[in-house]
Amino acid sequence: GHGDVDFIHGIAFSCNVYFYKIGGGFENEVPDGGLGISRLGEYARALGYGAPLGIDLPDE
Repeated sequence: GHGDVDFIHGIAFSCNVYFYKIGGGFENEVPDGGLGISRLGEYARALGYGAPLGIDLPDE
């Protein structure tokens, strides 16, 4: 694994366990049960995930 991972490294390493944890997958390891899938999605969209990049790619 990646060891302890923060937000930046969670994205950089595409660390599934990190996002599972902050999403609330491990109830005893994250304060207040994590973000939940809805808030995690909101934050991802706020960072530009899911938006077109504006480059020449099929179906972009």
